[in-house]
Amino acid sequence: MILLTGLYEDADPRRTAELLECLRRNLENEHLEEIHLFAEESLEVERFVRDYPVLAAPRVRLFERGRRVKYADLFAHANEHLRGRRVIIANADIYFDETLARLEGHDLAGRLLCLSRWDVQPDGSVRFFDHPSSQDAWVFQAPIREFACDFHLGLPGCDNRLAWEAERAGLALSNPSRTLRACHLHLSGVRRYSEGQRLHGPTRPVHAGFLDPPRPAPALACASVAFRESMGYTVGRLEAGVSSHNNEPRPFSSIPKTLAGLEFTQVVSMSASPVEVEFLTSGKLYVLVGNDWDGYYPATEWLSEHGFRENLPQVETRRGTGFEVWSLAGEAGERFVLPTQVMLAAERLVRNNGRRAPTFRVTARRGGASAEPIYALTSLPPKPESAGLVRDSIDSWRRAGLEVRAFNHPSEFAQLRKLYDVDLVPVERTTADVFGGHFVPIKAMLDWAAEQNAPALLVNADIQLGLEEWELKRLRWLSDGGLCYFVRYNHDGDPRRAERERYGIDAFLFHGRDVAETPDSFLSMGKPAWDYWLPHMFDARDLPVYAVEFPAGFHHNHTLRWSWDEWHKCAKEFARITGEMNDDQSFEACVAMFLRVRERFDRRRVALPQSPRPIRQWVQKTFRAPGPKTFLELGAHRGDDTAWMSKLPGVTIHAFEPDPRNNPKMRHNVTLHRAAVSDRDGRGLLTLSKEGWGQEWTHSSSIKRPKNHLQRFPVTFGEAVEVKLLTLDTFCRERGLGVIDFIWADIQGAEGEMIRGARQSLARTRYLYTEYSDEELYEGQATLREILEMLPGFRVLELWPDDVLLENTELK
Repeated sequence: MILLTGLYEDADPRRTAELLECLRRNLENEHLEEIHLFAEESLEVERFVRDYPVLAAPRVRLFERGRRVKYADLFAHANEHLRGRRVIIANADIYFDETLARLEGHDLAGRLLCLSRWDVQPDGSVRFFDHPSSQDAWVFQAPIREFACDFHLGLPGCDNRLAWEAERAGLALSNPSRTLRACHLHLSGVRRYSEGQRLHGPTRPVHAGFLDPPRPAPALACASVAFRESMGYTVGRLEAGVSSHNNEPRPFSSIPKTLAGLEFTQVVSMSASPVEVEFLTSGKLYVLVGNDWDGYYPATEWLSEHGFRENLPQVETRRGTGFEVWSLAGEAGERFVLPTQVMLAAERLVRNNGRRAPTFRVTARRGGASAEPIYALTSLPPKPESAGLVRDSIDSWRRAGLEVRAFNHPSEFAQLRKLYDVDLVPVERTTADVFGGHFVPIKAMLDWAAEQNAPALLVNADIQLGLEEWELKRLRWLSDGGLCYFVRYNHDGDPRRAERERYGIDAFLFHGRDVAETPDSFLSMGKPAWDYWLPHMFDARDLPVYAVEFPAGFHHNHTLRWSWDEWHKCAKEFARITGEMNDDQSFEACVAMFLRVRERFDRRRVALPQSPRPIRQWVQKTFRAPGPKTFLELGAHRGDDTAWMSKLPGVTIHAFEPDPRNNPKMRHNVTLHRAAVSDRDGRGLLTLSKEGWGQEWTHSSSIKRPKNHLQRFPVTFGEAVEVKLLTLDTFCRERGLGVIDFIWADIQGAEGEMIRGARQSLARTRYLYTEYSDEELYEGQATLREILEMLPGFRVLELWPDDVLLENTELK
């Protein structure tokens, strides 16, 4: 097979390293005879090949296209040069494993295999991305029938547009990605596309399946089975409302008639181990495999060989997850060992004697106790009609890193626990006397946030967030000390066609310390007027008001759930607690009041940009004026960033690099110091990074011992060498340095040590740009919150997934 893919150098070295690692792994795959790389016009090919020897491998053929490659280019290349060969077109961040061998003997004539991806996790495992609207690789036999595909790889919607055009041209489509793994390496989080680049027009989703359909299941009676495992399963009965797990509620909502009433193993969440089964009677054992489990692929791969896929609908839960139904057939006394956690269902289930005591493994929250939680505060509807949309909203909040708290009357708890898996906060004093139902006053949520002294997103239950965790964290810090409201985007089922809401607002980000002593009011979630109350309150106290005006909060249109009489009642309450109206409280006067209030806080708002500007652009713009400037670069590596910073007018740079393998090029205005910045002066050990992404890796050496770095990145570490340690306070005192204009700190987990040894120097520093991590990549690494606590005079000016730019407000 021949692999065709693009080649480019990303501005972020982490992303480039991922692309090169994919190339290295594909070169190790014996089922790929050649790899044809198509270089983009911006790539300095000779230098790139010189810097990365993997590109000179004998099986690599490099084609300089002079422009970004399109699908049409790659299919045309295959038709012209690879006739009779099997060809794979793939995105540059895809590599293949041994499952390619399963294609042997399969006829690809007239077919196009469209493969969904398997996302590589920080621990090196892969997780299937089961979505019919996403494919990252295409397999075919050249020549292939021509079809319209003159658009670039990597654009949103390109994969399903490609499928539509291919099927229209007469090609047979399939997605056997449950058999063939296209592994997607994208841990850096770097993306170079936007939703505005989405291809419009007809699309064709391609659902995932198997290369060979599973064998049809035989018609057999249900067996009695003994089982043995080590995680502490319990035995229940398959009925609606019963939880699939025994350590957290995940109630069943739909069970196929064939399975209803059978005994089943209630499993343990966040745990996995092999399961031994022995047939006590001849017949069939049903095996249920969770479609959201990490073990889905190894379980179904094993069952494809040893068992059968049942022609039954999924067993579904109220959380929106489900279980595929498989089966094993056996004679009395026959034994199997399933490789990972699954759920068993049989006429009778008996636990084997001699098992180990049950153990429960709990996954700690990312970052441990020192990472700052951000809470989503809401009130949930107890009616099941809207539960699906609300669960989607809750899932989107959790993807954004939020810890969910739902405020409801205790009488609703039993019903809510059947519908949602969230922490409930009891509110006894609701506004039932005002609205005739248990609506929760906004003040109850604000008071809770104030008591927690924590940041919170107050959000209606039907608002879905389109944000990654770091993006929400960025908004939290950019708006620190004020209120950030999210402009709502309404849609009728397709968020891509959402339109901006003109009046209402449904989500507000703030810190609990800024909402203490809120006045009593019956304004409640689910009713009008409270959305203007919050920004008015911050505006009246002369606290900053920020706005997220780009699409980030999405709302599925529905009929109004309040009356205009209630609107008028809430408007008059708003006027009472704000003093915004005189004696005229007519409907018309209330409308005028809200228009006036909205115009006022909108006029003062600061609109936050959707994405941060690259740090290089910010530095070059901020320091473009002539005049002397002092920079400190901590962790100069091989001088790539030193080179462009040294070209700033009037700059003097002190560059620190302790790794003896890194030798940055010196310039007339750059002084190299062979030392590691720390919280003490003397000598210490530097643990050297050894290999990463298939090459020598000198980017990650640190005076801190690696910890979670070992799981998140494919980097190995070797020996520790002794190096000079110094504090910035000592250095600046000995050099007689006054104001420092800018510090660039890339010191691999030693941010806390650097700050503790630079109290005086940082007091004279205008800007600090540093890495951060809440995942303890290195032992004892300071979290972002700890860094900011150590620098009380600094504020967040911008934040990226792993970096933060801080401004010294005392020197502003």
